Amino acid sequence: FFAFMQFTFLFVGMKIGLPTGMASLLLQLQAVFTPALAFVLLGERVGRHTVVGMVASLAGLAAILSAAGDVGGRLVPLLLGVAAAMSWAVSNVVVRIGVRRGYAYRPISLVVWASLIPVLPFSLLAWATGEVTPAAWDGLAAGILSALYLGLLGTVLAYVLWVRALSLFDGATVAPFSLMIPVIGLSAGYLLFGEVLGPAELAGSILIVAGVVVHVYGTVRRGRPLPPEG
Repeated sequence: FFAFMQFTFLFVGMKIGLPTGMASLLLQLQAVFTPALAFVLLGERVGRHTVVGMVASLAGLAAILSAAGDVGGRLVPLLLGVAAAMSWAVSNVVVRIGVRRGYAYRPISLVVWASLIPVLPFSLLAWATGEVTPAAWDGLAAGILSALYLGLLGTVLAYVLWVRALSLFDGATVAPFSLMIPVIGLSAGYLLFGEVLGPAELAGSILIVAGVVVHVYGTVRRGRPLPPEG
């Protein structure tokens, strides 16, 4: 689930019609799925502030999605995007289960093995779907640069920090922070490419930030212990 299922659902969905921006937003449903699964499977507490923060953040996501245009006729791609989010949520809960059982996770090792193991099934999937062709070698240099960025920064560094956070805090505490992803993406688009935020995107971004702030405030107010140093 950690890599293969999540990205299989995501990339297949994008291949058959799921827009990239909407894919980024749908993945944030894991912030809802993770606390729900953690509550059911682990009995982790979901505080009142967390619920309020999630509602606000989901309202923000809904506002941004509404600005993405009509999604009619794309049911299967949308469901694949939701399945990718669920796979991410399952991964989060699996990490928490391991922590509860006393497993001493080494974030870098976990991420590297989780990225290495799916190489064979991904290769077989690419061959089965006709992705491996002579034309695929065109633009190899750009592909290598993209792979380096996605591999080193987007996967290894990002997931090492993510797994480290999950090893220190429960799923309900960590998951809502992923809701910052569409805000960062929209902001980077504006700063780097001059993409102007519409009223709906701006309002949605504000709601998402507000939701995360409410969630963090509730966590601190409950007096949850800080992570150990080192």
